[in-house]
Amino acid sequence: MAKYTDRNGAEHCLNLHGRVCAEVKKRIGIDFMQCIKTPKAVEDVLQKLNEPAAVMATCAVIEGVPVEKLDDFYALWNGDTFEEATNALLEAIADFFPKGPRAVFLRILEKARNAVQKAQEAGTAKALQAVEAMDFLSEANGL
Repeated sequence: MAKYTDRNGAEHCLNLHGRVCAEVKKRIGIDFMQCIKTPKAVEDVLQKLNEPAAVMATCAVIEGVPVEKLDDFYALWNGDTFEEATNALLEAIADFFPKGPRAVFLRILEKARNAVQKAQEAGTAKALQAVEAMDFLSEANGL
């Protein structure tokens, strides 16, 4: 079962099934059932789950968090929670599908993760170069 840990150290389980998929589609507009139809549908779902708010809302629906408790639920999230919950959610989606569509989903996910990792590494390297190029002394002298 897919799991993530919130900022207080509590473990959350994500169990995706048909009723929950329908509820996520209705309330958030993400249709996991489309993922077994085409690679483009998988790409669309992955794009939507690239937003932290979509991950939080999806996890809240899957976990059955009542509307009046959403603020408390969202307060349990930080950067590490987003990362863990996103990975757990993707794992739950993969586990939901039969073997064939699961293999396709996982392959697309692997390619997407590789592309994101390369982009992040390039962005980090560029940001570090910009920091190294900064002349803090001359900027401080100008104050």
